[in-house]
Formats: sequence, structure tokens, C-alpha cells
Amino acid sequence: MITVHRIIGVLVLLVMVSGCTIRYSKTGAEDSAAATGTTVSKHSTGLEIFAITVNDPTPARDLIAAVRTENNCKNLSNIEVDYRNLYIIIVGIPRVTVTGTCVK
Repeated sequence: MITVHRIIGVLVLLVMVSGCTIRYSKTGAEDSAAATGTTVSKHSTGLEIFAITVNDPTPARDLIAAVRTENNCKNLSNIEVDYRNLYIIIVGIPRVTVTGTCVK
């Protein structure tokens, strides 16, 4: 027989197991001119437990420099920085993604 306590217990368990994602995205206005080239991207992830940082993701400015260097870009235009933080119970997983158009 289904009781109220069992239903509440299942609902609490579902809330604890489900994750939540926080997203922040920014596109550089000065880089919004149309450019021809290939789209390149790079990402970095980190780890938080009980809101204590165990490992930070690489900052966006370092990811932009790495994308330029790895792809031999003269210019990187249409840069978009996307920051997401996924929380599952006590664990947070921050992720930074940089996407841009590589002009060689």
C-alpha cells in the first residue's frame, strides 16, 4: 500500500538525485563582424565538493590564448565564452567553453 511517507520519500529522493545547471554566456560585441574562417573551440572543467573548490577550470583568457596558439590563428573573431555549473547533490562541475572563428 502506498503511504504519504513513501510518496514524500520518493519525491525527496528525486530532488536529491536530479541535477541543476547554471549557464552564463557572453559574446564579445567588438568581435561581432562577419569573418571567414573555421570555427574552433576549447573547454575546461573543474570540480567542487560541498562548495569547496577542488579543481578550478582554466580561465577564459587562457583558453582564448590556447585556441589561437593551437590553431595558428592570426585573429580570433566572434568569440563566445560559455560558463556552466552543473550541481548534482553535493558535487559541482564548472565548465568553461570558448568558441570563435579562426582567421589564418
